[in-house]
Amino acid sequence: MNKMNSLNAAGPLGRKMSLRRRIWLMRLEYALTRFESAVTIAVIIIAVPTAWLLSSMHLLPESAWTAVLLTGMAAIGVLVASSMSDPKAGKGEVRAMLYAYYGIR
Repeated sequence: MNKMNSLNAAGPLGRKMSLRRRIWLMRLEYALTRFESAVTIAVIIIAVPTAWLLSSMHLLPESAWTAVLLTGMAAIGVLVASSMSDPKAGKGEVRAMLYAYYGIR
């Protein structure tokens, strides 16, 4: 992709995205794929079915799997919010994006 096309890159549904929007989406992607977020997502994927199985065997209350899911989603929300509001991480992410697209250091 040449420089002119990357400036006018189409987003979802073929709409052109502004640079600000692209930076925000890139920061969101980084926030979701950080080590802490990935581990939390993996724990949720394992814990929710486990809680459901234990609640179906009447070893936990019926709503235990729901509580585990909601707690995990809240944890992901906190991690993403803290990552999105971290100015130091934001600078590094923007630097990486500019280098990837334009070769700017």
